[in-house]
Order: sequence, then structure tokens, then C-alpha cells
Amino acid sequence: MKKFLLRATTLMQELSRSYFKHVDSQMAAFTAANSLWQLCLARSWLFVATVFGCS
Repeated sequence: MKKFLLRATTLMQELSRSYFKHVDSQMAAFTAANSLWQLCLARSWLFVATVFGCS
């Protein structure tokens, strides 16, 4: 029984670790995409302001 509990605990720890690695990588990808999106928006507004002489 002890071996089973130890193995089950180890398995749960491994699953938790891999899940949180996945979540962290997803959050990093989302943050990078969000930053890129904001940069594109800022550049497009700068372009519009330049074209219409609002700068």
C-alpha cells in the first residue's frame, strides 16, 4: 500500500509540474502576442496621425 501511495503521489506531482509548465508557456505566448498586438496598434495610430498631420 505504501508503494502505491508513493507512486500515486509522485504521479500527481509529475502531472502538476507538466500542467503548470504548459500553463506558464501558454501565458508567456499570450503575453508576447499581446505585446506585439499593442506595438502594432501603436504603430498604426502613429501612421494615421502622420498621414492626417495630427502629430
